[in-house]
Amino acid sequence: MPERLDMLDINKTQVVFGSEVPLELYYQNFPNVENDKLYQLKDAAFVQFAFLTLADLDPDSIEFDNIGIRKNQNLKLNTQHLQHQFIKFGWDCKHFPPCISYNEDNSVTIIDGRTRILTALECDQNFIPVAVYSQKQKSDDTFYRDIVNAVKRNNRQFSNPNVIDDIEVSAKALIKKKKLDNTDRPSVVKFLNESDVIDFFHTKTINSLIEKIMNFDVDGEFPVEAMSDDKAKRYVRAAHPEINLDKKRNNEQYVLYTANEIAAARVIVNYILPNAADGVYTKIILKCGDTVEAKANNSMKLFRDKIVNTLATITPCVNKQFPILSLPEYKCPYWEIVGVIPAKRNSKTHQTAKRRKQLMDFDNWIKASN
Repeated sequence: MPERLDMLDINKTQVVFGSEVPLELYYQNFPNVENDKLYQLKDAAFVQFAFLTLADLDPDSIEFDNIGIRKNQNLKLNTQHLQHQFIKFGWDCKHFPPCISYNEDNSVTIIDGRTRILTALECDQNFIPVAVYSQKQKSDDTFYRDIVNAVKRNNRQFSNPNVIDDIEVSAKALIKKKKLDNTDRPSVVKFLNESDVIDFFHTKTINSLIEKIMNFDVDGEFPVEAMSDDKAKRYVRAAHPEINLDKKRNNEQYVLYTANEIAAARVIVNYILPNAADGVYTKIILKCGDTVEAKANNSMKLFRDKIVNTLATITPCVNKQFPILSLPEYKCPYWEIVGVIPAKRNSKTHQTAKRRKQLMDFDNWIKASN
């Protein structure tokens, strides 16, 4: 990243993507930039428009990865798209330029516009217009300030708009650095306000986001891992290579489900009852779909109880339809939960089982607490 103020060129005009770009156009297009909330940044004041000299920039710098700002790092696709736009239409001064700041130690930081800067680098441009800000303070809050400003600018022109996952990534980065107390609701709301996130999402979405952020642990992670289907299948294959999910073999069939009431109903209809009619045992492996321990435990219990209670109600009907089964009243013996994928991040029992690639006993999964 640029570290020297001599990388700023304040000449009135430079050639960018084949056309002369006068800085005066920016002052005409943004006459009230110092006072317009749209262009104000946290702990930084607008100074001037200038040109950033690109010769000494390193395109492989980690600064271009938006770490702590974006969940998906897809800059290569973005720069290809912008290259086409800039080569065909040229640089447009109607859009606010990338933002940089200079600090008390004479270092220069890129706040916003990484994709545009990287695109210019890849197209061998010498300069790119920038809006220069002066940091009002250099303190322990620098990391928090930089994250907030980056999130603010991601909802502006030429940026890919923030999605909820991006905001979560930013919050996690701040929590890990102990710059955001996510146990304090006002602090979380302050972060979302200062980042202008509240201006771009519905109130219900914001409330859900606040709840999510407040449920992160001290490492910026959910206390319980909600594993994706693909990841869960890979885990089961690693834990028990002999298990062939969804295939009937030796009068048994293994199935993998996320623990919740709807899934329980589907297991009954799609597997337990038709399999029982054929004398096939349904062996269920569960994964967690919740990220909070209390909800995760409750979902596990609801899954099991839904099956038990439903089968208790319909067993007489099953016996009437399939007399050959002669199932005990209020009980169907043709199913069992054979294991649960460990998911609680702060439970030694869960983490030990996970390291060993083991499935956990249903009751032990619930009892082992974070």
